[in-house]
Amino acid sequence: MKRSACIPLLAVLLGTGASAAWAAGPVSAEALDALRTFVLTDCEFGEQVSALDALREHGGQLVPELERLLADGPAETLLEEFTNSLEQRWDERQAFLETGPQLGLDSQALLDVTTLSHDAFLERERRRFDLGCRERAAIGLAGIGSPSSWRALRRVSEQADPTLRDMILRILKRSRPAERGPTRMLRGRTRNYNN
Repeated sequence: MKRSACIPLLAVLLGTGASAAWAAGPVSAEALDALRTFVLTDCEFGEQVSALDALREHGGQLVPELERLLADGPAETLLEEFTNSLEQRWDERQAFLETGPQLGLDSQALLDVTTLSHDAFLERERRRFDLGCRERAAIGLAGIGSPSSWRALRRVSEQADPTLRDMILRILKRSRPAERGPTRMLRGRTRNYNN
């Protein structure tokens, strides 16, 4: 795949800011594929580890894109694509509930499941998808472990809302970098969780 052919793929994943990030330095087709695979890989542990290994191979090229994804979330086009898949899930969910299944839920939980509106379902799932993409970006930056990736985590955490900042700190705590640099960089705004 030629470099110019990769721009739409990156733009779909990361949004309009991807073209500017592209101009900052060359990003190979393999790096873009590693990024997309890492962000969209299911939670199977083995798949996640191999996706992170592939991301690390191209880490330096992808730090700006991961930072943007962490700060801004997935591109609107990707969210729309995801919403379209949610419409099918909603229809399947409703068909299942109409069969009157025995779900083994207490009365309050069953009421919650059956009264969830279409709009509330879409909003909840889009929010989960957005946070999941952001979490993967933070994991990717921590996994790369370069000085530029730590700086990217710091920049985003300084501007982030408390939920996103806590997520970044939780990921840093799990990554337990040997030099403990990332949490020291974040210490001004939050507690150092590596001690």
